[in-house]
Formats: sequence, C-alpha cells, structure tokens
Amino acid sequence: YNELISDFKNSALYPFLTVWPRLFGTVQDIKDELNQIILPAAAQRILDNLVDMANQVAQTGQQVRIDVSTEPLQSYYTGLTFRGYVDGVSQYIVSGGRYDGLLSSFDGTPMPAVGMAFNIDVLTDVTLNGESNNQDNGKLRIALTKGRVEKDFIPLLESCGVDCEPLRNKARKLIIPLGDAIEVILAKGPDVTTYLKNGVVDLGIVGSDVLDEQDDTSYEMLDLQTGKCQFILASLAGYDPKEGRRQRIGTKYPTITKQYFGAQDVEIIKIEGSVELAPLVGLADAIVDITETGTTLRENNLEIFDWLQKISTRLVANPLALKQKRNTIFKLIDQLSEAINK
Repeated sequence: YNELISDFKNSALYPFLTVWPRLFGTVQDIKDELNQIILPAAAQRILDNLVDMANQVAQTGQQVRIDVSTEPLQSYYTGLTFRGYVDGVSQYIVSGGRYDGLLSSFDGTPMPAVGMAFNIDVLTDVTLNGESNNQDNGKLRIALTKGRVEKDFIPLLESCGVDCEPLRNKARKLIIPLGDAIEVILAKGPDVTTYLKNGVVDLGIVGSDVLDEQDDTSYEMLDLQTGKCQFILASLAGYDPKEGRRQRIGTKYPTITKQYFGAQDVEIIKIEGSVELAPLVGLADAIVDITETGTTLRENNLEIFDWLQKISTRLVANPLALKQKRNTIFKLIDQLSEAINK
C-alpha cells in the first residue's frame, strides 16, 4: 500500500492516505487515527456528520462501527451506506444506503431515496438456530493450517512475545489456548476460510494457493513470507502446451487451472493424491501443481513448461472480527510485520 500512495507524498492528502486503510472501528478509533491529521474543511464536515449519526444510533443501545475505508456496496449508492450484523455471525443480515440517481434512470424522474435489503439466508439461519454457538471468551481465535504452515508460523508468533509451548506440545489437541489472549484452532487449509466465513474464528493462517483456488482474497491482511512455492505446468518431455487437440490436465486445483488455460479447450481431471502420476500412467497430458524445489518432478522425469503465480502463507481476517477487534488484530499484524521485516 505504501508503494501505491508514494506518488502522493507531496500532496496535502498524503497524511490522510497513510491511515485510510485503517479508518474503521468505533468513533474513538476513528478519532485516534485522525488525531494528528488536518482534514480539508469539507471532509471534516462529512466526518463530523458521520460521527454525530453514529452517536445517535449508539444511544439506542446498538453497537456502532464506522468504516471510511471501503467503497459503497453498489455503484449506484450516492451517500451513506450501512450493514447490520448480529453477534457471532460474520455475514451481514441487512444492508442498504442512499441512492439519489437510481430511480431516475428508469423514468427520468429525480427522486432521492434510501433503501435496504435483508440477507434472507443468513437471517433464516439466525432465526432458526439462534446466534453463533461460538462463545466469545475475549481471546483472539486463529484458525491455523496444520502441518508446514503451522510449523513456519510458530516462530513468527513467538517473536511477537506469544508463548507457543502449548502449540509445540499439543499432542492430538485441536484447540490450543496460548495464554490469555490467543486461542489456536488447527484445521486443514481449505477449512480455514469456512471457519472464518461462519464466524467461528477471527483470523486464519492459510496458503495463498487455497485462497486462489477458492477465489477468496477479499480480507487478506498480510503476506507472512513463509511457505513460498509456485504453481507450475509440467509434463513429460515432448509435451506441447499449445497443441491444437483437446488436452487433459490433472490437478488438485481446477479453478487455477481453468483460469490459466482460459478459452483453450482442456479437460480438467481432479486428483487428490500424487498429481505427478497422471502423465506417467497416461491419465493426463500434463499437470498443474505446486513445486518448491522441483525435486519430485525431476525424480519422476517431468519437466516444467510454464510458471504460474507464486504462493506464500497469508493472514486473513473475519470481516466482522476485523471491526469488533480492530485494535487487537492490528496490534498482532504490526508485530508480525516487524518480525517479518527483521
């Protein structure tokens, strides 16, 4: 982000841009972020009105969070937008806002309006099942991918002052408290985002290969710079990626493979085990897989014909937790960033 805004260093907007991504949370959170920044008069008036409205809503007993960092929910919104949540459920149950030009696009009659819509699926679940059975014990709950991701993350967490001895000596436990502040839930990579979406955890530690395959990167917060590897296209010698006939491609990652080949006519064969076997036994013409060193490929007489996107471990956030536990989450992110950049 700092690289993106570097062109504006000489602009009066630059101090605002440096804190813009973090401009969400309670009224006090917003004031704290903007404490040392002088806003243009027009922007200050808008912010004052927003704070005043938030305070009025808070007087009704509702918990209110302001988010200045996001774009409108839909392109036709022209003013304030909002979303409503219930405790323990990460998806919103209602959303809406002001749209001054939408109705006039139908019959030409200008008519400012405010509207909202209910997320019936989520509302039904909450009505039938009640709020999430996840009891918030005040701890930051992290879904951590078991195995190599787990092993690489422990030193980073320890560098933040967290005692990870219970995690190192977990035996067969799947839920591991780390002191009074953090609780780790061990899960398979593809399940991490499921726990996030359902409000069971606040943060997830998962490989970007999982996020890319699930096409789910909207709340990615930090690249941990561990677990580095890369998607590749590989096959036996003599393979021609641009051969005209329809090709069969073996992979654990059908979404990534489909995106890579685009309009090219290929048959994608989903494989859960050793993908390298597919070209060797004639099941597929080539494979799309992940490699770190290429050793397994070479030992099986496979060659790399193309390199796809790079992979590393990412920290992702539950959107509701990001707003409710903003300061705790950003404190951990800042500590991890410092550890990564040492």
